Amino acid sequence: MLFKVRIMEQSSKTIRVLRIITQLSRGGVEAKLAALLPLLKKRGLDVAVCCVKEAGSLAERFEEASIPVHVFPVRSRLHPIDLLRLARFIRKTRIDVVHTHMYASNISGTVAARLANVPVIISNVHNVGKFKSSRQVRTDRLLSRFRSATVCVSERVRSDYMATTGLSGESMSVIYNGVNTELFKPRSLWEAANPGISMRLRQELGIGQDERVIVAAGRLIPQKSPELLIHALKEVRESCPNARLLLLGSGELRDALVALANELGLGNAVVFAGYREDAAELFSAADVFVSSSVKEGFSNVLVEALASGLPAVVTDVGGNREALTDGEQGFLCEASVGALTQCLTRILGDSALYERMSKSARSRAMTFGLDKMADQTVSLYEKLLSIKREGK
Repeated sequence: MLFKVRIMEQSSKTIRVLRIITQLSRGGVEAKLAALLPLLKKRGLDVAVCCVKEAGSLAERFEEASIPVHVFPVRSRLHPIDLLRLARFIRKTRIDVVHTHMYASNISGTVAARLANVPVIISNVHNVGKFKSSRQVRTDRLLSRFRSATVCVSERVRSDYMATTGLSGESMSVIYNGVNTELFKPRSLWEAANPGISMRLRQELGIGQDERVIVAAGRLIPQKSPELLIHALKEVRESCPNARLLLLGSGELRDALVALANELGLGNAVVFAGYREDAAELFSAADVFVSSSVKEGFSNVLVEALASGLPAVVTDVGGNREALTDGEQGFLCEASVGALTQCLTRILGDSALYERMSKSARSRAMTFGLDKMADQTVSLYEKLLSIKREGK
């Protein structure tokens, strides 16, 4: 599919925003943009996306929402010819706000936006420990002087970014990832609108109606440590033999995980569902959410699970402590088989605790609504543009 450059024709009062990202692949940041940008458009902003590598598999979702997707390949982060081409496009389309995502695009986007004299330049930091070298730190610190603000997805990410770069937090804002609480909702609400949906989904996945489903969602990559979940499942099944593990996602570790499950005699107890577009529906067929990640910024899928009324067992990393109160909506634990096993067993074995956590989970998720994220984003843009106009 070809993505043609389209000039945005707007009145002078409309804020023109260009979000720059490497590509629109299947990932948490990209999926969140797909949910957020239509809401910014509804609030009167003229929003477009620019990919500096390739369009990616989620690009069509943006086009379907009337969010233009432009592709300007940048061969290296500071390639002068490619950055000049991107800058000319930004200038021609009269962009007011350039908002970039993740390290590579933060660098290329900042330089191109500066060359185009964009009034407001914002970078977004989505995770802790993202810098791979001291050179990257120095480059980001150098370019920070051209940015109007840096948005971090959690206080933990903000503090990590400050500690790593040595920058003050004066121009940093925290905007938590929001969740669509009308889409992600408890089983009772799904059943009211679609009777029998959880039963049908369980049948499709080969899961019995009396089995307890522990669901994990995310890429099967080392950062997520999914092997811990399979080892923990074996331990959990000693006290809860009808427990099953549902893994939503794909990645480089899949084959090794299938082999591990078979080696531990769990071949039928672990369901490898792959990447699914219907995660919200699948959560309605689950009982508990779990994450064994060793690094997070602010987990989209955790908040989505809480909105679905699922008690959660997650590792105490990144912004998880800001999303979940230990002992209220679930448990925070260390990234170990023993800790995961203990917390999962406790929730599955105590019906009163389960019901209390389930209700609290939904309530907690409502504080991270997608509309709130959209409102905070618009407010930040308007504030920074106002400051720029006033010459402060």
